[in-house]
Amino acid sequence: MVKTKANGYRKETAENLLLDAGAIYANLAFDQDGFLELDEDGLPSGEPLGATNGGNEFTVEVEWYQPEMDGVRTSVKGLDFQSAHNAQLVTNLKEYTIDNLKRAIATADVDKENPQYDVIKPRTYVEDTDYIENIAYIGRLSGKTKPVIILLENAISIEGISASYEDEGDNTLPITFRASANAEDAGDHPGYKIMYPSTNGAQTTTLSVETNDFSNHTVAELRTKAKDAGIEGYPSMNKADLIEKLK
Repeated sequence: MVKTKANGYRKETAENLLLDAGAIYANLAFDQDGFLELDEDGLPSGEPLGATNGGNEFTVEVEWYQPEMDGVRTSVKGLDFQSAHNAQLVTNLKEYTIDNLKRAIATADVDKENPQYDVIKPRTYVEDTDYIENIAYIGRLSGKTKPVIILLENAISIEGISASYEDEGDNTLPITFRASANAEDAGDHPGYKIMYPSTNGAQTTTLSVETNDFSNHTVAELRTKAKDAGIEGYPSMNKADLIEKLK
């Protein structure tokens, strides 16, 4: 008798759940080893866009085609081509900051000469500075100490502002960000990536235990040493904190 399962649950399920709505950041920074740079409080070094309501939505739209050929009446392996590949991130912000309003409009400047108001002045043309270096969704995974990161490079708002305001309502500022490829990557890479915590573990050189001078070591090497030493919280520590703990 063939045994069948009524569902897809497995023992690893509890370790691979994406929890909560996550947080949205602009301009995340990464060190030369690819680790997310953290500030002195252990938070990402980018710019948080603030609280959200209604969650965040990430979509990837891919359009495919196969060339038509006489006598070929079915799809053929190896004849698939992409005609479009775009990624978007929709966030519903609760915080009406001037930076978020400017990001929503995309093509705008902020005039701060008025002593009472900062004035957002929209434009009808796009400048390079209108593209945000990156917009990132940072989500918490069960069973992982590092977050999953969805990174949209050269992000820009493509739908402007459309919002309604009510008394005692959940007034939000929805923004739709689209990723854009760099000129040198156009045609090959669509301008986004998904960073998932490694399942293999970092392969780094073992640090010497005969010295307390760790200044010449990389952050990756220091974190490996901290892990071996049983130091708690090492994944979120910056280089200075790691060195202090390892002394």
